[in-house]
Amino acid sequence: MYIDVIVPVLNEEENIARQIECVCKSPLLGRLIIVDGGSFDQTKNIAYKYKNIIWLETKSSRGFQQYLGGQHAQSEVLLFLHADVFLPESWDQCIVETFADDAVVGGAFQIQTFADPAMKSWANRLLFFADWRSRYTKRPYGDQCIFVRKTAYDKIGGYPQQPLFEDYAFTKKISKIGNLVTRKEKVLVSGRRMQQRPLRSFFWMNVLPFLYKLGVSPDTLKKIYK
Repeated sequence: MYIDVIVPVLNEEENIARQIECVCKSPLLGRLIIVDGGSFDQTKNIAYKYKNIIWLETKSSRGFQQYLGGQHAQSEVLLFLHADVFLPESWDQCIVETFADDAVVGGAFQIQTFADPAMKSWANRLLFFADWRSRYTKRPYGDQCIFVRKTAYDKIGGYPQQPLFEDYAFTKKISKIGNLVTRKEKVLVSGRRMQQRPLRSFFWMNVLPFLYKLGVSPDTLKKIYK
């Protein structure tokens, strides 16, 4: 079993080298596909120092970036990795174990949010709320590193190209054709956005998902979010 890793990026010069080096250690890596949404920092220059990556460029839209990356995937499994989310050491073996069950078509990890020590914020003590969500939600979100069988991915027509909640729409479609498993292993997620804008982050994590599930369109929610 080989795994293609798709990484949507936008101005990720601080994280891209670490991500590439982590992913490329795996003997199960098929393709590492990095899809840039218009970075104007050093992300591209740093990535180009590494061999055996596929670099794609498109508009800044995480949903479309992941869709485009999926179009270039060829391996049996696709893993969607956010640039500021860091995989556990045994991530590849976790995926192999998960797919030992033929009824399982996809999965994800739990998350552990870490605070940036250089940033002082009253929101630091609230970071655990994001971790709690990853343990009890029925459908994983994108920061949980969703992985899926390519057969299932192709069957649903690829990653949804909507402006918000593309990850929720993705796992909702996947769950209709097979089982989704959330592993006990944790990915590390940067809490920098919550530290920088705690109230905005709270709104994003709680109010917007509620409105989306009520049927408010992603386009309308995008306008609210801006």
